[in-house]
Amino acid sequence: MPEPAFCAYVAIWQLDRSPDGPTPGDLDDLGAKAFDVESLGGFDAIYDPARPRGAEDADESSMWVKRWSRFVSEAERRNMPLHTPRDTIAFMRAVGLIERVEVDDQVYWRPVVPVPLAEDVLDLDDGTRANEAELRWRSAFQQASNAITSWLVDLRRDAPTTEVATTLTQLAELLELDVDQARHGLATAIAEVGDISSDPHPETVEADALLLITVDWQTFDKERLILRLNVPGNDENDT
Repeated sequence: MPEPAFCAYVAIWQLDRSPDGPTPGDLDDLGAKAFDVESLGGFDAIYDPARPRGAEDADESSMWVKRWSRFVSEAERRNMPLHTPRDTIAFMRAVGLIERVEVDDQVYWRPVVPVPLAEDVLDLDDGTRANEAELRWRSAFQQASNAITSWLVDLRRDAPTTEVATTLTQLAELLELDVDQARHGLATAIAEVGDISSDPHPETVEADALLLITVDWQTFDKERLILRLNVPGNDENDT
């Protein structure tokens, strides 16, 4: 999502998940602050993707520009304007990311659950479709990956690397996973930043065959910190 869409989507999620229950109100009733677009100039300010708020470097700024360009292109295919945060909210509603519902004469904005697949609502090229599929696959086993990574951290000693000989069956039993979760969770951990390796690869080995897991702690310390800082929602306990 580009910046105005991301801001509004997170705010709509929070409005729908308020501890006191979903917060009623239409866009202008709730105000730009409630939708987290106040600092962008409000609902009807022309958005400048080249000046995203909080961007710390050129790469991050470029990311927001590319995301905005994708949304603009998709909006043009639907003959929809896309210049302001209000336009962005209308576009997200049109592609099924959010919805406006009326219940007992009250208006509510809420995220659509489950979120539609990107390829079902956007015109994606083959490479982007493949990347989306890979991200979904990794996400499905992210909890298992986190459990395995945390287990490896507990085994860390004062050495540049740690090597652990185990089987997928043993790993699954130890971490209360099933074998497929252990297999694909380990594969996901291996694919993330290059600090963890396994010989043989977990996706090619039998469940009871021995495999050697190796962690490079120098790479771990460098890359996992970056990973934590760039994943929304992660906290200090995440590995």
